[in-house]
Amino acid sequence: MNVRENCNPPVIAVLGSGGGVRAMIGFLGTISKLAELNLLGAVTYIAGISGSTWCMSSLYSQENWSDFSDMERLEMKLRERMKSETERESPWKKIKEKFLGDSYTLTDFWAYTFVLRALNSINEGKLSNHKETCEDGEVPYPIYSAVRKYKIHESKAEAWFEFTPHRSGFPAYECYVKTEHLGCRFKGGQILEEQPEHDLIYLQGLWGSALGYDWVWLFFHDTYRKLIKGLIRVKNGSVSFFKRAWNWISWKKHDEPKKMYSPPIYFDEPMYSPPMDHDNLKRTQIRQSWSEYIREKYEDAIAMKNIASCLVKWEWGTTNNFLYKCKDKISENCDLFHKESISLVDAGAEINTPYPLVLPPHRKVDLILSFDFSQGDPFKTVKETATYCKENKVPFPENTE
Repeated sequence: MNVRENCNPPVIAVLGSGGGVRAMIGFLGTISKLAELNLLGAVTYIAGISGSTWCMSSLYSQENWSDFSDMERLEMKLRERMKSETERESPWKKIKEKFLGDSYTLTDFWAYTFVLRALNSINEGKLSNHKETCEDGEVPYPIYSAVRKYKIHESKAEAWFEFTPHRSGFPAYECYVKTEHLGCRFKGGQILEEQPEHDLIYLQGLWGSALGYDWVWLFFHDTYRKLIKGLIRVKNGSVSFFKRAWNWISWKKHDEPKKMYSPPIYFDEPMYSPPMDHDNLKRTQIRQSWSEYIREKYEDAIAMKNIASCLVKWEWGTTNNFLYKCKDKISENCDLFHKESISLVDAGAEINTPYPLVLPPHRKVDLILSFDFSQGDPFKTVKETATYCKENKVPFPENTE
């Protein structure tokens, strides 16, 4: 924000606000225009919230997007993919895979439904794979935003969480972890259990999970609770039914009636197996088909039960806390010290433009270009940022009104 007196080039940050698909398309057009005007190469950081992060992550997943002269073609390619009806994938297989695993939240469901519908693709790449794309300085360095759910008495600054290809963490505490290790189980700064890195489709769901705000849950609390509790009872009954059916129809040798007499087998003679008659073969095929059908429905019922459970608890973006019991990094009086997990949601819950992630002194930002795609007052985010900076003693231009 301060003009430098030396001859070093200014550090420029471009910000994109939240706003769902509108923000994604608007930010895509903005980046394309900056590239057309030969200005994008001068930008150091590019940061986004919600829909703007969808645009950024889609661009950085393209191998040749650093060729700014080809931005118009790339923009058209992304727009056409969003409009395409034929390429849309069925999400239920992925959803079921997630909700039959050990770790899942509504963010998984949101990613494979709403976000998939908006982006029209399942991006199974990793954020850490974008390191090489931005290490040569040809493209701006990307910063993605989220906030954790926190108690009312805590500072808003402590809630902000940033994701970059190299590291992710809390700027307020200056505590980070390698992005590929985010989600691993930590204690005292040591990895106790490694976990695979999140896919980008999951992170896109997390960055754009505006529905995960607590006030949404409070608004629908009574209706949701009655409805979902009823669903759980129904699904529990379905699970029990399909489990019994699966156990009944699964064919096992030890379930056969034992024969009273078995003729001896002479190993010096060739083994002979009588051919299975047509009726027996048909019965076996029918039984196998029914086994597969019952097993599939049993898994569907389990997945639906787990989704309903997440709805009741309103669990979004829960991940292992890398600062758990980490004395070297944070105080024991800090809330994060005692939490084994944290819940991350859309940063638009605080400020709908990621000013807090580019204002810290270590970024050394001289100029911020902020593009707002949200509805309502276009200066709302600036006013909220001014209040945020005043409360947290961060330098910010005074209001000249």
